[in-house]
Amino acid sequence: MMQKKKWISHFGDVKKARLRIICFPFGGGGASSYRLWHEIFGSEVEICPVHLPGRESRYGEEPCLDADVLVNDLLPELLPLLNCPSIFFGYSLGAALAYKTVVECSKIVRDNKILSLICCARTSPNKKIDNEYFTHLSQEEFIEYIITLGGISRSTFNDPELRTMALKLLRSDFMLSSSIIEPKDQMVNTPIYAIGGDTDPSVSINELQGWKRCTSGEFKSFILPGGHFFMNEHPVKFHELLNDIVSFEKGRLN
Repeated sequence: MMQKKKWISHFGDVKKARLRIICFPFGGGGASSYRLWHEIFGSEVEICPVHLPGRESRYGEEPCLDADVLVNDLLPELLPLLNCPSIFFGYSLGAALAYKTVVECSKIVRDNKILSLICCARTSPNKKIDNEYFTHLSQEEFIEYIITLGGISRSTFNDPELRTMALKLLRSDFMLSSSIIEPKDQMVNTPIYAIGGDTDPSVSINELQGWKRCTSGEFKSFILPGGHFFMNEHPVKFHELLNDIVSFEKGRLN
């Protein structure tokens, strides 16, 4: 069963669910990336993808460029969901958004039920992304960089209408991502799992370890084969790892 409000969809059987996974999309992507996840994790897990403005069902809205504004708008719908044990998941841009959201939730609800944070394919937010570099790339250079990351085919940019839409959203999401900079002493006590691809050109294995500085809780990192979109290149390995993490977190509820 699927239910949707403005910001968050709900997939799964709410009555059977023992925990929720709050899912934040990668740059240029949307909540639909997680539409089938309830089939992967079973009836005890409710999947709650976050709908960002400027895409999919919120295409008519302007993309948000400021993470503070975005998270403040999201919280009224999100906070009531923290009455159930929850895992926050984010991929690329979504990893930084998930972390910032956990930080803000922890300020407001001290006794929340956030079990852990899973961060994929993103440097930690205490490392500033050089947005100036991307700002000065020509349109063709920016497109070539996006194609090297994977996730979007070259054919998308061959269609003039799709090209315009994709470039607007991607450049906006790069600005949104660069707005998420937490000071080095801004830590959560939530366990963090960091997952990266061994050939990701945008996040080195060493940079992935930067997430360890973001938490005073447990930290574990995993390297999977693949580039920036290793989740698409090796979905079986990726889903097996996620299942292991989720099963471990469910076990801690017993």
